[in-house]
Amino acid sequence: MAAYYLENGKIQEACAGYASREDAEIYHLSANGEITTKEIVPDLKPGEGLLMCTEGFYVESLEVQVDFLKAADAEHWLKYMALRHIERARYIDDRLWVLAEMMEEKI
Repeated sequence: MAAYYLENGKIQEACAGYASREDAEIYHLSANGEITTKEIVPDLKPGEGLLMCTEGFYVESLEVQVDFLKAADAEHWLKYMALRHIERARYIDDRLWVLAEMMEEKI
């Protein structure tokens, strides 16, 4: 099973000796908003999304799905979720990181 972490702004695949880093949770969203947990970073097809975050991101799965479906792009999707997190947590832990990506649909 692969594990991932963020270091110097880049996603890295974990190897031996990474114990001090925060593991990432990986979620795949289909074009219709269905969410599944993944072990590795999947290739995205048009209309799909990817969410990677460390533990302590206080947003429920249903909220992730709703925000994904209403967002015009990954930046808006991430903003919607960040606002939910801040409302609940009232602070941002400096060890928390979240990455959201959406594959644009071909026109």
